Amino acid sequence: MVVDNALAYVTGGAAWADVEQTGIEFNNNVFSPSLGAPTGTTANRSGMLWGGVIGAGVEFALSNNWIVGGEFLHTIYRDRDANIVTAAGGNACASPFFAHPNCVVRNQLTTDVARVRVSYKFGQ
Repeated sequence: MVVDNALAYVTGGAAWADVEQTGIEFNNNVFSPSLGAPTGTTANRSGMLWGGVIGAGVEFALSNNWIVGGEFLHTIYRDRDANIVTAAGGNACASPFFAHPNCVVRNQLTTDVARVRVSYKFGQ
């Protein structure tokens, strides 16, 4: 939408990111002398994440050459699971004391970007 020297817009499209996901479990037993120490149980995964981005922005022409603007973008990526393994490389959920036999960590990455810009058009 253009009004005099202002332009308001919405935008959207595909998004992708190369992400490395690492999780480390820490001992949370308050009666343990190793409270707060890593337990050796981790969840790791890396690779490309795909998703979508939506946003909106506005630009103002201050003169024939100078433009100022701002934009906000919200990106959401597809959920990704990482298997939990012990320090020895075994399945952390193999213990009969675990409540869930399917032992994974599920993460969903979202990002929010706000930016302000000043542009100069040469040759005007």
